Amino acid sequence: MGVFLAGGLGAVFRYGLAAVLDSAVGPRVPQAGVMVCNVVGCLAIGFVAVAVTSPAWRAVVMAGLLGGLTTYSAFALFSTQALLDGRWVQFIGHLGAQLVSGVVAVGAGGWLARRMLG
Repeated sequence: MGVFLAGGLGAVFRYGLAAVLDSAVGPRVPQAGVMVCNVVGCLAIGFVAVAVTSPAWRAVVMAGLLGGLTTYSAFALFSTQALLDGRWVQFIGHLGAQLVSGVVAVGAGGWLARRMLG
């Protein structure tokens, strides 16, 4: 039940954050909201992986909240559309930015948890 509720909360947060960011930067940075949600989710999952030891709470936060927050399917859809439309710069830039920022954010989240928790 906790994973279910947390997943709904994560999805609502994703929707709101992505809508605000996408309206702020518009077409200048396509899918900025998706990217920010994914990077925030990566940062948080890196932190939780180190900081939370309870299997039940890890499930609620990692599978529920962060599963609802992150948006791999939207990322994949945008990437596929850019590829099919021949927008190579957006395709390659988006893939690179998502992958690199996600890996960096997970590492930063783990580092932050170890730093904060000793």
